[in-house]
Amino acid sequence: MDQKQNLHVRLYSDSLALPRPESVAFSERYISILKQWWVSTNVYADIELVDRSMGGQSILTLSDMYNSDVCYFGPIGDIMIIHTGVVDCAPRPVPIRVRNFISVLPKFLKDPAVRFLHNYRSRIQKSGLMWKHVNPEEFSAYYSSFLKKVGNNFSRVYCISIAPTNPATELHSPGYMASVKQYNEIIKNCIKHTGKKNIYYIDIYTTIINNYSNINLYILPDDGHHLTPYTHRLIAEEIIQRETCIHS
Repeated sequence: MDQKQNLHVRLYSDSLALPRPESVAFSERYISILKQWWVSTNVYADIELVDRSMGGQSILTLSDMYNSDVCYFGPIGDIMIIHTGVVDCAPRPVPIRVRNFISVLPKFLKDPAVRFLHNYRSRIQKSGLMWKHVNPEEFSAYYSSFLKKVGNNFSRVYCISIAPTNPATELHSPGYMASVKQYNEIIKNCIKHTGKKNIYYIDIYTTIINNYSNINLYILPDDGHHLTPYTHRLIAEEIIQRETCIHS
């Protein structure tokens, strides 16, 4: 009888893969659901999970984190999950350097500046003044580079799309939906240009858009971009479906 091997999984994501107090329990995350399923298959001796989910991370920091991790975990693994883009593409009323400058101002200056940007964000962005943390060209370059590395070194790579926002958030931050659509197209093109058959696009965006009247089922209404437990389950089920096909 062949000895069971460990399954080595790595996840690189922003806060969308993390639990949310009173909204998404630790066990309700898609990575937790996946780990439970991999264990239940009784195929693997153990699941070695490197979970690099961290709030506020862009493709720039996540790809750098992967490069650093290679020094410790090596370049080769079984499954890579990449879930990024919302931090990169979200339109903002001021450039990141201005935002950082405001954050270190004295309170009597910072508070009015923050209130102004919050109250007038919609007007500023509608006027055409908007910035993105990572512009489309830079995002494409970094995402492509990331995929080329992991596509060669992992058996399966799952790229999760950026989810759409709700109407309230779009009203507050005009251009959000168009930006999400643009960056999802970039992700799909990056996957296509690798020419690799082991890289899969997990299209939660289209699933939600097709049932957009029920957006609160998928996206937490308070912030307009974090995922509900239902969406975590959908992502896990789609990956499980592909994993099942691979092993059948």
